[in-house]
Amino acid sequence: MIDFKVLSRVCFCLCLCFGLSACQPEIVIRLASSGETIDAPRFTLRHAKDSSKAPTYSNLKLYDGNDNLLWHVRTEPLSNDFGVEEITYGVAPDHFVTVLAAPALEANQAYALVAQGKGLGTLRFRVNSAGVLEAD
Repeated sequence: MIDFKVLSRVCFCLCLCFGLSACQPEIVIRLASSGETIDAPRFTLRHAKDSSKAPTYSNLKLYDGNDNLLWHVRTEPLSNDFGVEEITYGVAPDHFVTVLAAPALEANQAYALVAQGKGLGTLRFRVNSAGVLEAD
């Protein structure tokens, strides 16, 4: 027998989650150039809806192909009011502090860089055998 009270609460929660996530402006993350290598790769972050605005985010995280957190920086003080349009892996941008230090990237591995805050953005990339990053 279906409990409609529970079902209605679940539906409400799902609609709320979808509605709130739809309100977030998206952040577009790209490799800064086609020749980025594992030594000090750079990434650009842009506001998807208005490229004249800097994206605002409070966390940058890098995950490996198994979803293990490898690197994490966050704003200090914790706020969504900051954002940098170009970052270098392993370097905390201005107004950010390192929560988890960045290990060296490895060839033939997959990674995902995530920016979260007022917006959300993800870049999935691989490092080829020569140590060059390639966006998925």
